[in-house]
Amino acid sequence: MKKLVLFAIILLTFAQLCGTAFAGNGDKAEITFKYDRLSGHATNQFAIWVEDAEGKYVDTVYATRFTATGGWEKRPAALHRWVGHAEVAKMNKAEIDAITGATPKAGTLTYTWDLTDKNGKKLPDGPYMILLEATLRDENSVVYRALVEVGGDSVTLHPIPKYAGKDEADRKMISEVTVRYIGD
Repeated sequence: MKKLVLFAIILLTFAQLCGTAFAGNGDKAEITFKYDRLSGHATNQFAIWVEDAEGKYVDTVYATRFTATGGWEKRPAALHRWVGHAEVAKMNKAEIDAITGATPKAGTLTYTWDLTDKNGKKLPDGPYMILLEATLRDENSVVYRALVEVGGDSVTLHPIPKYAGKDEADRKMISEVTVRYIGD
């Protein structure tokens, strides 16, 4: 019994030391926003992705399934920035399945980027741009951009939307966007 207790103490001490040594492994970025579903045709599509400091595509955090699985061909205006940057036409079914989901219900949504690239490789410290693009309706869209410094201090950002299109009524679809980088 004493050996078992001693072993448990040693194991717990080792686990605490490892947890301290690898504290950076818990780093992540969270993208949170209020989502109000719109009714009607050509609405409710969004994608979240990451680019490096040079604007090169790094990874997709999430994309609505309709657009990612070919909806971009039927509706070329749907998430056209993401479709181009991510080179969706070159993605295979497994890649699409890994990043997509059904269009969610209305409410506050949170998506997490684990600071890896599209192959699951941990990225080096440095600046990365997190983008949220939404097709509000037909040609009406919005893009939010937030620059985070991976390896830097934790920070919460409130990116400013950039709208395209004229119908202001649809702008309520995505609001209250927050990007939170959680570092060491």
